[in-house]
Amino acid sequence: MSSEARRKRGRPPKQMGLGSQPALNADLLVNSALMAFSEKGFDGASLRAIAAGADVDVALIAYRYGSKLDLWKAVIDSFASEVMASVATLDRLPQVPPSNAERLRMTLDLLVDVLFDKPQLALFLVKEAGEIDRGERFDYLYRQLVEPIHAIVLPLIREVQAETRCVDPDAEILFLTLISAMSLMITNREFIARRNPIAADGDQYRAELKKSVFAGFCTRMGPRGGDA
Repeated sequence: MSSEARRKRGRPPKQMGLGSQPALNADLLVNSALMAFSEKGFDGASLRAIAAGADVDVALIAYRYGSKLDLWKAVIDSFASEVMASVATLDRLPQVPPSNAERLRMTLDLLVDVLFDKPQLALFLVKEAGEIDRGERFDYLYRQLVEPIHAIVLPLIREVQAETRCVDPDAEILFLTLISAMSLMITNREFIARRNPIAADGDQYRAELKKSVFAGFCTRMGPRGGDA
């Protein structure tokens, strides 16, 4: 066997890496992993299937990420980066800032957009929340994804609560309810479409979901009787 043939088999040498398109191949691997984890769960996802989905040798995953857990973390990191980049667009608003209520609405809209554009992310989060045990994965998911979103949304909820003099329901519970509702409504879209044709139209369903998320919030946050 020639030296060239030997180089093509097994773990890629360091100089090969991901070739001349590292960002593209990394995205393909992460997206393939997202599909596998969302459909099969962490334990059921196969590295070989993930590699096949990205059209790469399975050895490339070990070479680039080290383990299935590290690849799972890369999925979390990718999602967290996408969420934070999306929310950061609010910092480029016109000079006059919107009200806290409007800024909260815009933030929730952006979160809906991120999940709606990648429904596998919503399914991934729902599955992880239901299956994950307390441990390294639990801590990583909370630290890398939940805490950053929490740090943005919770202060806005509390600001609106203070402005409306409404402290019921608890802000923490309301935050988790809103995030959970977004994920479940997106993952259950096909089921919902059997009851309401709006869910069959992507643009219309996205708009209605945004209105529903914030409408539920506003109902709870409206001024109490006699405060007007």
